[in-house]
Amino acid sequence: FYACAGGPTAFVESRCGVGQIIVVSEFRCYTEMMVQEIGFAGDEEDPTEYESIMRELFVFPGSEFYEYSSRIASHLMGSDLIHGLTYPSIASNSSSQNLALKTSFVDASLHFVNATVRRQLPLCTDDN
Repeated sequence: FYACAGGPTAFVESRCGVGQIIVVSEFRCYTEMMVQEIGFAGDEEDPTEYESIMRELFVFPGSEFYEYSSRIASHLMGSDLIHGLTYPSIASNSSSQNLALKTSFVDASLHFVNATVRRQLPLCTDDN
């Protein structure tokens, strides 16, 4: 289950083209949620070697490291100690975060609040 920190990140991450429709839903969680942060730099001025490697793997804009980051994420998601992962949004230049949750946790703990449907319109310019 994919989630993000807010509407703007959802639009950037979805990369909708003109005419496509996106549905942004809001859920509430009323139980404790344990997530593992991955790919964030702990101490920006003096990150550990581990933090630097994880950040590079999880925020690199290309697909070269995807195999490695997906294996790490799969390994972590296999733990019974966490409900999901939170990681930087590459599409928003790491200024926001994404959340991947186990479907079993979502089914048991998240409650639907509302949904908004949007159609991607062309950008307006002074020329049109």
